[in-house]
Amino acid sequence: MTASLITGILATGILAAGPRLEDVFKSTNQELGGGTDPTKLLAVICAIGGAIVLLVFLSRRRKNSPGATSPRTLHHQGKLIREVQKAVHLKPAEIRQLKTLADSQGVQNPLTLLLCPSLLAKAAKERPDKLDRRVVSGMIKRMT
Repeated sequence: MTASLITGILATGILAAGPRLEDVFKSTNQELGGGTDPTKLLAVICAIGGAIVLLVFLSRRRKNSPGATSPRTLHHQGKLIREVQKAVHLKPAEIRQLKTLADSQGVQNPLTLLLCPSLLAKAAKERPDKLDRRVVSGMIKRMT
């Protein structure tokens, strides 16, 4: 019984000892000595490229969809005045005249005078000294 006990202890000691240093070097040499396989790397690169192309395609499609296009809103008064100036073909002198009359009436936006002719007439009657009749009459003729 003591012989089997000693044999069992020696056997477990050998099994639990782990790999020898020579075995580790052999295994590492075999791993590093083998040829590399570039197909796996190429497949990963192709998959990433395909995902990028798909994302670009979907984002452009979303931008070009009919529901996504809407007119730009103009939140800046100066930009709005320039846009209206281009559309109605107002001269810079006419814009200056409208700004002067709007200030005299306490109106924030000079385009209000264009939209409300009665307010423009009221401003022209109250402040004739600030009014350039030639500029305003030419603007009114073009509007009507």
